[in-house]
Amino acid sequence: MRDNFEYRRKKRKSRKIFSSIIFILIILGSLYFLYNNHKLNNKKEKINLDEVFEGIKQADIVKDLIDKEVYNYNFSIKEKELLAYREKIKKEELAKLLEKGKEIDPKAFKNVKVAKSSVNTVPISVYTEFFKNDLFIGDSITEELKYYKFLYDNNVFSKIGLNTDTLRKLLPNEKFGIEPKNIYLMMGLNDSVFVKSEEKFKERYVAMLDALQAKFPDAKIYLQAIFPVSKALDEKEDARVNNTKINSFNSVIKSIASERGLDFLDFSYLLNENQDYFEPDGMHLKSKFHKVWLNEVKNINS
Repeated sequence: MRDNFEYRRKKRKSRKIFSSIIFILIILGSLYFLYNNHKLNNKKEKINLDEVFEGIKQADIVKDLIDKEVYNYNFSIKEKELLAYREKIKKEELAKLLEKGKEIDPKAFKNVKVAKSSVNTVPISVYTEFFKNDLFIGDSITEELKYYKFLYDNNVFSKIGLNTDTLRKLLPNEKFGIEPKNIYLMMGLNDSVFVKSEEKFKERYVAMLDALQAKFPDAKIYLQAIFPVSKALDEKEDARVNNTKINSFNSVIKSIASERGLDFLDFSYLLNENQDYFEPDGMHLKSKFHKVWLNEVKNINS
């Protein structure tokens, strides 16, 4: 009987020891979790926003980076901070651009072809003056021309995420500030995300072009090739856009231009020559590229 009692006592003691060990392990695990969480928070605070968002000008790109947890840190930044950063970069870029060649009369460059290597010596007023009777139409890529004051607002019609079908629907009732002499159209990048075939893209593009020609029957329309994405983005397996699809759609645009007797402008070589023009997202472009782009367009008509 005593042996049985002794056995039960030892068993209870073993259970207490086991429970104590489990309790200690839980406490240690909790402390470890809190310590790591504290370290992560400290890392978040030390992130240099200027480094993370260097060169990024559009709030939608910044939000996209946040959604993807840049540098694997799920940190949050208020929208007003994003807008403040965007405004800061905008002012800095504009100051640099306006500083160069302020004394030059833009009208003097009307018939002068400027080499790519010399484009930085030309003030942006040359381009605002040259294209003041023209209209650039496109998505967020074209939006930058207006955002950085390369062109007047009336000379740019653009929307972030714009695709061919949306533009077709907008054109009939949209009020434009000018009757353009020339229209430079760049559409198709956003279509490449979800339009599966060349046939469907051609159908959408032609319908959009019909609406554009009906809106501006007297304008000369130039069809621009879709710009490629960076090599780094193109090589990503999960990329929403890629250069194979873009090249395929550009072939369609080129064929439409030929069928309609319109000029086809392909400035892809500007980006193939210099990958530094790309923003970190591999799709949007830095401000310094837009001046080079406009210069190439201007040289065609100079």
